[in-house]
Amino acid sequence: MTASSFAGAHNFVIREGAAFYDIQGDYRTAGLSGLQILRQFIAPGAHHDSSERSPPPRCHPGTRTQVISRVMHYLGNSHRSSGVLWLNGAVGAGKSTISQTVAEMCEEKSCIFATFFFSRTTPDRDNERRLVPTIVYQLAQAIPALKSYVNHALENDPTILEKSPATQIRKLLVEPLRIVMSGDSDSMQPIVIIIDGLDECGGDKEQCTVLDMFNPLLLELSLQVRVLISSRPEAHIQRAFELDPLKHSSTVIRLDKSFYPDDDIRIFLENGFEDILRDPDLYRALSNVPRPWPPPAFINKLVQRSFGQFLYASTILKFVGDPDCHPNTQLSKIMETQSSGSSPFSTIDNLYVQILTSSPNIGRTMEVLGFFFIIHLGYSRTSRERLDIWDVMAIIEELLGLSVGDSYIFLRRLRSVLHIPPRELITPGLEIGVFSTSFPEFLADPSRSGAFFVDAAAVHRQIARCCLRLLATRRQKTLGWEYAVRFWCHHCSRSIPDKSLLEKLSVFDIYKYWIPAAVQYNSLDNILNVTEWLDKAHVNGSPSLHITTLDEFFKARIEALGADSQDLKTLLRAIWLHRNACGTPALIRELFERYSETRQRHLLEPVFSFLLKGSDMNKPLIIKYQAFSSFIMDPKRSGSYLFSNDLHTSIALHMIRYLDLGGTAFSFKCLAASFHNFWTYHLYYALPTAEIVEALYKLGNKIASDPLRLSLSSSHICTVIEWLQRVSPAGICTLTWSSILTGVAHPTTNKFKMLPGPTDTPWNQRTPPFWVAYLAGPPLIQMRQLSFRNSGWGGDFPRSLGATQVLPTNAHKSVRFTDDG
Repeated sequence: MTASSFAGAHNFVIREGAAFYDIQGDYRTAGLSGLQILRQFIAPGAHHDSSERSPPPRCHPGTRTQVISRVMHYLGNSHRSSGVLWLNGAVGAGKSTISQTVAEMCEEKSCIFATFFFSRTTPDRDNERRLVPTIVYQLAQAIPALKSYVNHALENDPTILEKSPATQIRKLLVEPLRIVMSGDSDSMQPIVIIIDGLDECGGDKEQCTVLDMFNPLLLELSLQVRVLISSRPEAHIQRAFELDPLKHSSTVIRLDKSFYPDDDIRIFLENGFEDILRDPDLYRALSNVPRPWPPPAFINKLVQRSFGQFLYASTILKFVGDPDCHPNTQLSKIMETQSSGSSPFSTIDNLYVQILTSSPNIGRTMEVLGFFFIIHLGYSRTSRERLDIWDVMAIIEELLGLSVGDSYIFLRRLRSVLHIPPRELITPGLEIGVFSTSFPEFLADPSRSGAFFVDAAAVHRQIARCCLRLLATRRQKTLGWEYAVRFWCHHCSRSIPDKSLLEKLSVFDIYKYWIPAAVQYNSLDNILNVTEWLDKAHVNGSPSLHITTLDEFFKARIEALGADSQDLKTLLRAIWLHRNACGTPALIRELFERYSETRQRHLLEPVFSFLLKGSDMNKPLIIKYQAFSSFIMDPKRSGSYLFSNDLHTSIALHMIRYLDLGGTAFSFKCLAASFHNFWTYHLYYALPTAEIVEALYKLGNKIASDPLRLSLSSSHICTVIEWLQRVSPAGICTLTWSSILTGVAHPTTNKFKMLPGPTDTPWNQRTPPFWVAYLAGPPLIQMRQLSFRNSGWGGDFPRSLGATQVLPTNAHKSVRFTDDG
């Protein structure tokens, strides 16, 4: 901290023991380079060579050669302008394997390229938010000149990463690349961007956003950028490619029969069965099997059933090569499976049914499988954290009351559809995955899965019941117990209530079994999901029971902080009054010490710790518990703790008296600004008292005699006049403030220092709404009667009008002026 830090500052007080921190720029990015800032916004698992995707799917040698050749020709053609290549095909057609193989070939050829592999089941890769930063980061690493421009752009404005994807593309790619290529465009090879699995990015809107974000690149004729996008041929994506600018700058490759997929699938199957025959673990089991194995006729039958789906063929090979089963037995099960219908779905669905049917204990297997999909995928999406294989299995075993290791035994028979390594190869951090999203889609569609349908709502309901049972019977902190604390409300709110679950809820003592742990894990607000869920389901009883218990907890905590202290109530109310008005803990401390009755400073730290997130005194107030907000704002629940007009009255009186003294003795500049901005807000809701009228009269006289004493907006003055109308319509104080408004409203005679009400100020930072009229008449206007209506503004925080705005057309009905000129 240097003396220059206080250059130009005046009228401030440095208290004894004060600590100062000199932070330049945004506190989140202070001291970081642009690339380091960018690194915080990327999805490393989306890279083609990330460990998260290892081992990645890639084309079998000797297959897909025609498609890959066409793709590589398009991406490497230096005579072509920027464009998009859309590679589309049905589920299981091999789109991701082609994208992966193309990416690896680009790497071998030292191309300048970047990749992003979407995944519906993986956080950070299931939406578009990290797409542009990830692409930019990879290209910046490949192009030194681009790295310099990106670094500079983000150091100057880190908020670029919080803007729309199209803006990010323009600021971090188009504009820097235009400069880079203008210097040495001839030697610059085409830039390749590979985006796989677009249909796994969010919903229709997000997928179209991804397509739109590349428009600035396509429209920049000086750039040579090739974008490879692979996806299923969804209707909304198809429409986007039929419209400008994609219509005239894109090429479409459909993975259909024209690329002879049957030939490639036959090669893939033949080589795969040969690998099974050579597997040391299976060699003895297959030593007496007649060759060729399997018979060519059967391979031809599998090729016919595949309908061009490599997914079908790869699932067959995983099923037959399961190390826990005899390959010939598995192959016999496939041979016995009858193909029904002529749809690709029918063949893969029949295969899934066969795989599930082969499990020894199908009932328990489906139960564990349902828990796996809901817990593993739901946990990642809800908490943005990851669970490895052992964590998921431990939670499932605790919830279902299974023995340790049972989950692995049930799920390992599904290795052909789930990525579950052998037990000895499982390492900490390794996650369970699915080989294709078609398997969870199959389970979630009752028309396809039939008896194997996984009803998500029913599974959520069962998990909720198991969580409640676990919380009520187990005290030690296990992984399953922690999961139950954090997520039982989530599972309740995602289920359909039935008698069994409602009975468990009605007898579950949340105060005894859950609330203390929920506070520890910051999960208390989750109870609001349950009450909202029960209200929507029109269930009576349980919601009020749990809310009453929660209220008792809040009251107990409040009383433990300060018993029946009036100062405690004042402090709570002050926090709530300023939580949406740029208030900070420092502001609350200042206000509390100035207008509290006894200034019990010992209350501040425990109250802040209980209610607020973070410990920075100068950051905006962030309430820790939304549940507490609903409690304190409901008079039926919070009773005497609810803030009321008497608090506004107290605060308004204090602020007016302080402004009368000049408003310059604040220890923080922002606190003085807060008084200037919000004193009329509190006055608007204050009770009409003689003390406030007297204070306003003194302040008004000083402003009238010294107009430059205080910066006032016209809306401030109108608020004062409207409040005075309630108390003394014809009083001298009202006339004094009316004369002040006359000077503000007429620039020709204006001797006041006016601050027009900002029209771009957020609604929750504005003073209450009052209008100022600019009249064409004589300059001296006496306002004899003002009667402002408050209807039609929609709540306590209506839109404020600035000094330059005029009355609406029907204003004459509620505001009357007389001309003495």
